[in-house]
Amino acid sequence: MTKPAAPSFVERTAAMLRLVVLQVLASAAAEGVPDVNDAILRSSVAEFGPVPSLEMLNETVDWLGAEKLLTVREAGPFRVVALTHLGADVAAGLVTVDGIRRPD
Repeated sequence: MTKPAAPSFVERTAAMLRLVVLQVLASAAAEGVPDVNDAILRSSVAEFGPVPSLEMLNETVDWLGAEKLLTVREAGPFRVVALTHLGADVAAGLVTVDGIRRPD
């Protein structure tokens, strides 16, 4: 039986960014802010490490939206994102989703 290949650096980085986005949104929701625009999200995510490119952040938001972990709506020039109940459970480590790092 062969051992599954370890995730690549790119896969591990994407999994961490997905978790950080969910945790930022969970923190905002806990403070009474139910949704944030992509500019605020990007600056908030940057507090946890390198600033993701806008393209990388958009890909991450799209991926999380496709997994039903957040909702996305257009508001003028911004995209506004909000955490779903499932996304909150993943951010808290109550639910595991392949492709998202589990919180420590």
